[in-house]
Amino acid sequence: MIHLSKLLMLIGAVAFMSSCGGDDDEDSSSSVQVNIGESVPRISGQWSGSFFQTNASGSEAITATIRQNRDAIVIDTSKAEPPGQRFTGGIDANGDLTMTDASDGETWTTYFGPVTTNFVKIADFIRRPDPLSSNSPPLVVIELRR
Repeated sequence: MIHLSKLLMLIGAVAFMSSCGGDDDEDSSSSVQVNIGESVPRISGQWSGSFFQTNASGSEAITATIRQNRDAIVIDTSKAEPPGQRFTGGIDANGDLTMTDASDGETWTTYFGPVTTNFVKIADFIRRPDPLSSNSPPLVVIELRR
């Protein structure tokens, strides 16, 4: 009988703590997310710019819509053909983007430096870099301004 009463008290205490702690945990995790989101550059909106390859002359004029939810980023461009039509990924407090191209799963980054509220430049290698070569392979690049 003593064991059963201790078990019931333990279950009641756990249930009480879960119901009390659940709201606090949600509030604290939400505030952490808000703080993280507030510390990253805000880049949502309409952008215009170009798509080009570093080993070719010329570029394609494009527009882009960037949607941001805290540190999560989605970029949709006006490119008619892949690569570079849609990206999903994130931004860190330094303004560095790591994005995945939806068409081929390739990772694009802010290779040339962090974004600002008025400038975004992301790139991906056309082919994998050769660790034995001192030459960097060409890049595909999207450069956006507003």
